[in-house]
Amino acid sequence: ISINHIYAELSDIVLKKKPGRTSNSEITVFKSVGLAIQDSSVANHILNKIMKK
Repeated sequence: ISINHIYAELSDIVLKKKPGRTSNSEITVFKSVGLAIQDSSVANHILNKIMKK
């Protein structure tokens, strides 16, 4: 898949800036990279702050 195949960012679809699939023949590809580790890091930081209280 090249950059030319990208139709929209996930946020564009969620915020209804662009429509999602309009037929069952359209294919959706979502690549989630790095977000889980960021969420885990933030949660760990918050937990450490709470435990220090």
